[in-house]
Amino acid sequence: MRFSEHPLRRQIVGEMHLRRFPALELPAMAFQTVRLVDENDREKEWLILEQRCASGLDRNRRHLETEWSANGRLAWERHSEAVTTTLTSTSVSADAQFWSAPDVGPFSDTLQWMETLPGLVIRATHIVVVANDSYAEPVVDRADFHPGHLVSCIIGDSVRIWSDFRIHAGGYGRLVVAANGAADGEVSRSIQRIQELGNYRNLSLLEGTHRSIA
Repeated sequence: MRFSEHPLRRQIVGEMHLRRFPALELPAMAFQTVRLVDENDREKEWLILEQRCASGLDRNRRHLETEWSANGRLAWERHSEAVTTTLTSTSVSADAQFWSAPDVGPFSDTLQWMETLPGLVIRATHIVVVANDSYAEPVVDRADFHPGHLVSCIIGDSVRIWSDFRIHAGGYGRLVVAANGAADGEVSRSIQRIQELGNYRNLSLLEGTHRSIA
């Protein structure tokens, strides 16, 4: 190549090829947080992860997965700039009150555990995934989206999303996804793309704010 490559270019590209969002049996629900963890809290975080996953974890690991139930998974990923933790559940009924997370049981316990991990959260998203637009309609109606900020679009051939990209009750943004016949892999990739765009947008805005203050 003739151009001069930035020394961090390949590392940045690598960040965009992380493990995919899990395949989900619909309807499903997920919670994802993006945290900034300083050096003083890194070891504390590892000790908490070892209590949940396994003792003696390699401190160089960048990805961990564990099942919190037969229908749920917890994923932890360390990026260059932040740490992403994702809790997924497929043990929800089609008429579930998706925007009210259970306050008892394994799901509630794991969500509380995730929310108390060390670090400062810069993005948190509550995601609901359903089979099609018809199932999505009542979920969107109950999401309390701001009408002036609500965005809906098609990703790929058929996956549709809705969000107002605002912070709602409990401190989470809300995202509704309708598969509309798309394969599990396509649905997962679509969620991964939209989440990465939002996560890196917040990181970029945060960096820009720090620079302007400095």
